[in-house]
Amino acid sequence: KLLYFAEWAPDDPNAFGYNRTLRKGNNLSPKGRTLTTLAGLLRGTKAETYDNFTTTPELKPDMNEALSTANGFRLDDKHVVLAIDLKRQNQADIFEDPNTGDTIHLNFGTPTMTVTFRDVRNVKSLERVDLCGNRTPLQWKRIGQNQIQAEVPIIDPDETVKALNQTENEDVFYLSLQQN
Repeated sequence: KLLYFAEWAPDDPNAFGYNRTLRKGNNLSPKGRTLTTLAGLLRGTKAETYDNFTTTPELKPDMNEALSTANGFRLDDKHVVLAIDLKRQNQADIFEDPNTGDTIHLNFGTPTMTVTFRDVRNVKSLERVDLCGNRTPLQWKRIGQNQIQAEVPIIDPDETVKALNQTENEDVFYLSLQQN
């Protein structure tokens, strides 16, 4: 998929395009930082769909930006990336699982989600990567042949990322899995 973005706007809140371009003034804008993070994760390689995973709450692969989703990409035989997008469904910052009715408060506490990867071998590392590229190593457990499971924190510790997600009324982060 080819994406086009305006490259530059002045670093002035009154300027046309402010905070909607890749750079503001001489610095990356928040959108520029998020695209740099995504490009770094996908590494410019040809990605294949990876759908051999489950999440709790249950999120499905979908390109509909109005839905909460989990989309997976296998970059090669050693790298898998999941893109998690949890939509806030009301002013109380609550995510409601449409399948079970269970809710997760997205603005306090330490909510987590469970992610299970299948068809993975000799896992070397699993990291949660926020929109700005901050990485948090995750622990995982083997739950069967070529399967691992991890509890993944939802709320970002970085205040800049937290504010960006709040502005967009969603929580977006990535999981990066490397195999030996």
